[in-house]
Amino acid sequence: AGTPGISRLEGDDWGYGYTLGAQVKLLPTTTLGLNYRSSVHYDLDGRIEIEDAPAPGSFTTVDAKASLVTPDIASVGLSHMLNDRWTIMGQANWYGWNNFNDISALPDAGSGFPTPAPVVQNYQTTWAFSAGAEYMYSPEWTFRGGIQYDKTPTTDEFRTTRTPDGDRTWFSAGATYKINEQFSVDGLLTYIHIADQEIDLVRNGGAATVSADTEGDVGIVGLGLNYKF
Repeated sequence: AGTPGISRLEGDDWGYGYTLGAQVKLLPTTTLGLNYRSSVHYDLDGRIEIEDAPAPGSFTTVDAKASLVTPDIASVGLSHMLNDRWTIMGQANWYGWNNFNDISALPDAGSGFPTPAPVVQNYQTTWAFSAGAEYMYSPEWTFRGGIQYDKTPTTDEFRTTRTPDGDRTWFSAGATYKINEQFSVDGLLTYIHIADQEIDLVRNGGAATVSADTEGDVGIVGLGLNYKF
């Protein structure tokens, strides 16, 4: 009998897409924004690497191809100025995650390497909703904060250790400091809570069972320098 091994899939490609957007001023203090970003198709050229299988210390490399399609995204946002200091905002995003159905790698036809079984993901389309506010403290300083709820595209039936995602709640705060008419500095702090999820799968015709609990937390810090021409 063989021994368990470690499998790696690497690849790269260039992809192309497009973005469409429109902004409509409904009232002097209210603006509506619409945006659509297309999906991008990648045909990845790379290799499969298998270590320690079928025997400890063995190493196999074979050229391979894989396809990847990113989700298309549609967004609608609304901002409203309450007064000369406060602005409130809301946004809804639709994600076409159903483009991501499985992870499939095809070894080179002449390699004699068996084709690995695809890892079915069966991602679902999702929505994300966010709300926030911006406060102009002074001509130099502007502060902002917001919250977003982002539904996971994974489902209990197909969730795996490769994509152990869960529903996400984002909490963000930031500020802009205007140095002069050309330069400004942006700062950002974001905390993401990923809800607990379960993985309970039977793979390879019943030969493998995967049971796990997943959870996660993510912190993001951002700093940017802006220049206006």
